[in-house]
Amino acid sequence: MNQSSNLANALSLVTFAHNGQTRKFNGTPYICHLLEVVAILHHVGISDDTTLAAALLHDIIEDTYIDESTLSELIDQTFTSAKQMSCIHDSVVTDIVRELTDNKLQTKLERHDALLARILTMSENAVT
Repeated sequence: MNQSSNLANALSLVTFAHNGQTRKFNGTPYICHLLEVVAILHHVGISDDTTLAAALLHDIIEDTYIDESTLSELIDQTFTSAKQMSCIHDSVVTDIVRELTDNKLQTKLERHDALLARILTMSENAVT
């Protein structure tokens, strides 16, 4: 399976999970934000499937009804062919998404402070 197929699988997941969501600041479909993140990573030379898939999925736990366990199952089902070819690693994608997920019970300032504190221990893919 090629990179385009892997990203298409991740895009399918986020399109489903974020269906109907819009950006609170400008009202654009939420999927636009996720695609912008991938475009930025691609622009700076990041092209590995795992990082780009995690970029697409980075808000799925935080901003949808999908929890970490469900995400792991969905990735496992969706990316089976890619995993068989060692192109993408579901546990790594889920780990990256978990690292990037904020606690929505915290205030915005608390979330930013928590991110700054944990960024020192994040994986290279998450920091990217």
